[in-house]
Amino acid sequence: ALLAQALQSRTIDATTFTSPSTVQYLLEGLAAAGIAVRAGEQLGAIVCIGQVTSAAARSAGLSVAAEATTATVAGLVDALLGLFET
Repeated sequence: ALLAQALQSRTIDATTFTSPSTVQYLLEGLAAAGIAVRAGEQLGAIVCIGQVTSAAARSAGLSVAAEATTATVAGLVDALLGLFET
C-alpha cells in the first residue's frame, strides 16, 4: 500500500537496480498489483549497477538516468550520489 501511494504521488526520488532480474521482478510485481508504470516516470531516476542491467531496464521501457562505472554496490552508490550532488 505504501509503495502504491508513493508511486501515485510520485514521491520516489530514485530506484536502483542491481540485476536484470530486479528490473523484471519489480515491473512484474507492480503489474500484478495493478500498478501501471509508464516509462518509469513514477520510479524517479533509474540508476543501474552496470551495462547489462541498464540494457534490461531500457528494454523494459525505462529511461536510465545513471549507471555505475564499476559494477559494485559502491559504484551504484557513487552513481546515485552523482545525480543528487549540488
